[in-house]
Amino acid sequence: MKNQMRWVLLLILPLLFASPSKIRASSVGEEKKTDVSVRIREPSIYLKEVIPPTFNRYPVKQTDIELQADRDLVIEVVDNRSGKNGWKLDYSLSAFKNEQEYATKLSMKNGRLATEETTVYQVNDIENISNGETQELVRVSQGTKQTFRLVIPKESIKLNVPANSPSGTYKAIQTVNLVNVVADVD
Repeated sequence: MKNQMRWVLLLILPLLFASPSKIRASSVGEEKKTDVSVRIREPSIYLKEVIPPTFNRYPVKQTDIELQADRDLVIEVVDNRSGKNGWKLDYSLSAFKNEQEYATKLSMKNGRLATEETTVYQVNDIENISNGETQELVRVSQGTKQTFRLVIPKESIKLNVPANSPSGTYKAIQTVNLVNVVADVD
């Protein structure tokens, strides 16, 4: 009887190990096949366009000089929301670099915000912003489904360059942050 049991076990064990893979394989092949649809949507509020101001070449001087921009600052915001939350634009500027960092200051004034509908907003002047500093440029009090276009004319954008700055090409990074402003709840 023991020998018969051994033979039965020897025959059954290989079948147990072989069967699950066949069962698994057949169930995988029988899965329902459905289409998958992926859609990336635009956010409800976003920066559509940011055009930074630029500055021309200038001669190195022994005194501080003030340069006027040769291109307007343009920022376009699309707001597809409606409700009590507003938004703001914060502006910051990195140090101007040419192998080393140089302390410059940037001022931008007389910005105009074009809107499609009547909206409560405030455009602020940027006064002598320097490396690592952030200043609020625009604040809109409520989300309204429209596009906003901020233009600061090149004549109102001034860069103060320190005396005896070495010649060369200087680069800085402008950062414009669009921030959701939660409405005050009474």
